Amino acid sequence: MRIDLVVPFSEHNIAKNRGAKWDAHNKVWYVVSPENIFDFVKWAPERLKKATTSGLLKHPPFVVVQPRTPRKKNWGRK
Repeated sequence: MRIDLVVPFSEHNIAKNRGAKWDAHNKVWYVVSPENIFDFVKWAPERLKKATTSGLLKHPPFVVVQPRTPRKKNWGRK
């Protein structure tokens, strides 16, 4: 899904570094199915801002990773 962005010229390098593409024909920055939509909410149209600031999209999902403990090779054997 393509999302057109409203990016001021002074911030175009930031948007580009985050993965936005420039459409020279329409003269607009856009993203296609971004991995993290929260990187682009600042420049998103109002309808998208409302959707991301309410409901389930308010807080991005996160994963808790437990540190791995090394296993002993011989657990009671000699």
